[in-house]
Amino acid sequence: MRLHRCIIVFAVAISGLLSIFVGAVPAQAVPSTASVSGTAIIKSAPPGFWNDYVQACPAGQPFFDGCSGGVIGTPSPTPGSYSISLAAPGNWRLGLYYYADHGQLINNVPVALTVRPGGSVTKNLVVKYQIPAAAGIVKLTNAPKNFGLHAYLGVQACPLGVTFAVGCPAGTEAYESINPGQPYSIDLTRGKWTLGAYYRVMGSAASFLGTPVTITALPSHTLTANVTIAYQGL
Repeated sequence: MRLHRCIIVFAVAISGLLSIFVGAVPAQAVPSTASVSGTAIIKSAPPGFWNDYVQACPAGQPFFDGCSGGVIGTPSPTPGSYSISLAAPGNWRLGLYYYADHGQLINNVPVALTVRPGGSVTKNLVVKYQIPAAAGIVKLTNAPKNFGLHAYLGVQACPLGVTFAVGCPAGTEAYESINPGQPYSIDLTRGKWTLGAYYRVMGSAASFLGTPVTITALPSHTLTANVTIAYQGL
């Protein structure tokens, strides 16, 4: 009986020691991200052209550059590949966009993506290069010589039937590196548009409009459309 009791006590002691050692082994951390990679191609772009970005937005969020909770990746120009990490588990929308010569953002249709913790997903992305739908000269009349110190020029396009205004619904604008008397170009989807120049006062919400013209944008065709705006003060 005494021997049997000793065996039981010994077994309990061993069991306790094992539980201590087992409890001391750290648990494996569960990954909280997933890897997404693939190719990123601007189809039919001119040689040497690259200014593209991969954008991931949480499902349910509007898809645009800088979306809330989003992730942006910069593909390497050669050979045109990307790799980003996304919070997992999660549902995302993934797309590719590039900036045209005058600041316009051209994007593809985003794809839905579901990622699992520690997972790896391959997703190849393509956005088609668009030749400008319209191009011409931006004319600014009666402006002071120091205009460029206080305001900047842009070209706004609005779908025909939508009130012409800077930032009009479903509109688009070209605004980078546009100077008085200099060329501009703008990419538009097929259809009828009103197109005109504007200028915006730096550090202010104030903007001034020129008289728009109506154009018809066609695929793979660049229409010449010069636009003019008169100086209206600051």
